[in-house]
Amino acid sequence: MIADMEMGHFPIKERYLKLICSEFNVSMDFLKNGTGEIFSPKPPDLRFEYLKDIFVQFDTELQDVILDHCRRLLKVHKK
Repeated sequence: MIADMEMGHFPIKERYLKLICSEFNVSMDFLKNGTGEIFSPKPPDLRFEYLKDIFVQFDTELQDVILDHCRRLLKVHKK
C-alpha cells in the first residue's frame, strides 16, 4: 500500500499521512510538501519532568540517598 502511495497510484488520505507521521516521527510539512525538517522534534518526556518536580521537593540529604539508589539500580540494569 505504501509503495502504491509513493508511486502515485492513488491519492494519500490524510489519516494515512497522520499515521506515518506519528509512527516514524516525520514532519507533516515535509511529507506533504518536501519542505522543512524531515523529522519532528521529540516531545518532552513528561515522566522526567514529573520526576524532577518530585526530586526537588526533597532536602539535599534525601536527594543524595535517591541518587545513590539510582546509581545502584543502573548497575543492576546493566548486568
